[in-house]
Amino acid sequence: MTELNQTNSSDQNIFISDLIEATRGKDQVLKKFIDKQLYIKKSPFGIESINNNIDVLKNLNPTQQALIIGRAADFKESNDPSKYFPVIIALFGSIISLYKLLDEFTGTVIFSFIVTLVVSVYLTSLMIRAFSTYPTAVYFHSLVTNIKFEK
Repeated sequence: MTELNQTNSSDQNIFISDLIEATRGKDQVLKKFIDKQLYIKKSPFGIESINNNIDVLKNLNPTQQALIIGRAADFKESNDPSKYFPVIIALFGSIISLYKLLDEFTGTVIFSFIVTLVVSVYLTSLMIRAFSTYPTAVYFHSLVTNIKFEK
């Protein structure tokens, strides 16, 4: 029984260490960790493993709790697509204007089209990434703010 407790303790320490490390990384690193370890819809692990990971979260020390809750709020806020929507509309208007300006100055429709296409694809990829990350960010934020941490 002692070996089992040591193994569980070791697994818990590894999970906490990996979580802390993921919170220090970029949003996509944190998203991959959450999707794999905590998000029921996307995790390759069973519900029991996810429940065990949530139980480990309940036992974080106060410093770790503050770090995780703060990062969850930042993760959610930085991936909120509603912040980007007005800017994206303005940028698409600018893209159309850019196309017209380039067409006037260069007289080459193909160059104008290529520049406009590159800018449009880049902006679209930013929006797709924000829309795909936001559900994970909301899930993680809700999870860590609703956990009853043990003292």
